[in-house]
Amino acid sequence: MNIQRPCFSEELEEGHLQMLFEEEDHILYLKTCNASTLNQQHVEKAEIIECTIHQSECIQTTFQRITISDVHFSNTDFSTSTFHHVDFMRVTFDNCKFMGTIFDACYFQDVHFSSCVLHFSSFRQSPFKQVAWTNCSLNGIDFFDNTFQHVTISHSDLTESTFEQTSLASLDLSTNNLTGIRITFDDLKKATLSPNQALEWVQTLGIFIKA
Repeated sequence: MNIQRPCFSEELEEGHLQMLFEEEDHILYLKTCNASTLNQQHVEKAEIIECTIHQSECIQTTFQRITISDVHFSNTDFSTSTFHHVDFMRVTFDNCKFMGTIFDACYFQDVHFSSCVLHFSSFRQSPFKQVAWTNCSLNGIDFFDNTFQHVTISHSDLTESTFEQTSLASLDLSTNNLTGIRITFDDLKKATLSPNQALEWVQTLGIFIKA
């Protein structure tokens, strides 16, 4: 799958996340932020555009009705934060942490999560288009009422994850750990599983295979 990566029109200047409150129009544009913090804040009607954010913290912060486009996040902690009506477009997350993070009514297009930890996070009522999770730990994650279009989940741990009203049709799940996954047959229909995964799933239905 060809996910568009963030692109930058000009050279980036040094900045910090608190500039979102310093600028009158609440825009962080063409900045590179290193070791920056935005903890326990409420960010509303703002834009983060063409930026890189590295080794930073956005813990227990609420992001509401903002746009994040052409941004690369690396080694950044978003634990216990909430994203409500946030648009993510051409965004990459590398080695980021989302512990108990809530994504509610967001929009994801051309987004890549790589080697991220998203334990007990939730994605609710959000469309995903051209989105990938690669080498991620998704233990206890909750997907509710989402739509997937050109989505991949690979080499990731989905232990005790829940998919409700979220169809995984056409997804190849064969490289993931699906131990304890909670999903209906209809939502799993037309997904690709490994032979061992298929056997475990059949057994959860109370069906046993005789050799």
